Amino acid sequence: MKLQKLQNAVEAFDFDIFSDEHIPDLGRAVSSHCCVVVRQKLTEERHYDVISSWGSRAASKIIGAIALGVLKGVHWNGIRLTTANVGSLIDPRHRDRMQSVTFQKDRKGRALGIFANGKLGWHSDQPAFEDSQWVIGLASVEGSQNSQTTVLCTAEPFSLLSQDDMTQVSELECVYVWDEENAKEYVGELIKEQQLITKYNGCPIDNLVSPFMAKTASGVPGIHFPGALFSHFKGMGKEESQKFLKHIWGKCLQDKYIYTHNWQDGEVLYMDNAITLHARPTRVKDGDMRRMWRCTGYFDKLYPEHGPRKKIKLEDGRELTWPELFKQIDTQRKEEYETTKTTKRCRSI
Repeated sequence: MKLQKLQNAVEAFDFDIFSDEHIPDLGRAVSSHCCVVVRQKLTEERHYDVISSWGSRAASKIIGAIALGVLKGVHWNGIRLTTANVGSLIDPRHRDRMQSVTFQKDRKGRALGIFANGKLGWHSDQPAFEDSQWVIGLASVEGSQNSQTTVLCTAEPFSLLSQDDMTQVSELECVYVWDEENAKEYVGELIKEQQLITKYNGCPIDNLVSPFMAKTASGVPGIHFPGALFSHFKGMGKEESQKFLKHIWGKCLQDKYIYTHNWQDGEVLYMDNAITLHARPTRVKDGDMRRMWRCTGYFDKLYPEHGPRKKIKLEDGRELTWPELFKQIDTQRKEEYETTKTTKRCRSI
């Protein structure tokens, strides 16, 4: 396998994606270079198997708990049904770590994919969780021509920060709060249930904390930008937090650090999720036939000790286990559901 430099990314070539020989090296390249382009057409099964060979699945534990009935009750039905629907284009054997990204709808007008329409702003996957050292593989299936995905790896801009900025970035922790209006910046034009899926994937409860500085599984340092769900830095006021975030973002958001991929069907974009952001500048609309396979996974088979963590950090210093988090969000969701039901009943009177 050979690598050639693209702007803030690399292309892997001179290998066979269906041969296992170079697949570990491909995973290591993603963790070292943050974004790797492969211009070979994959099957759904091979896309799944390649990322599975690198490590544990990185799909949302909360969405998985809803889909499998660990979180149960009528207050989860809308999300559960939508989750099942957006997975219907994926083989059941692959749904634990794969989704379709498409505008397409079924005969009843229900979405068959995540991030259905519109543009998507700069974001990373599950930003409020500290263990976000995984890979996102985006494979074009059909109708991808004339669409783009942009990728921004923060490794180089982080390395060029002043000593004072680098020290501060390394010490700060981001606090996350779900805000539906702010979330629209990166989630596109979604129906209510898809917005809720995005909430439980990205920031299921308020005041989750993750470090501002992160490293890829191979140890490359950079910045784990919080995106639209950012509230403030722990121990810092909101105004001061926004000022410093804007300052650091200005250091990173430069053309020389951005790779723009102009899609053709039969290509794959592998992206690190720890210190790398991605966006969709193309406004996908109804009628477009664009469909992608999105697959995620950790690197813990290549880099042991870099797999899923068992606890979630909060601003007040507490750490929740996943069962404790499930219990808390179940209570909150039930209260939201009952409030919505009461409001609808009052309006009908």
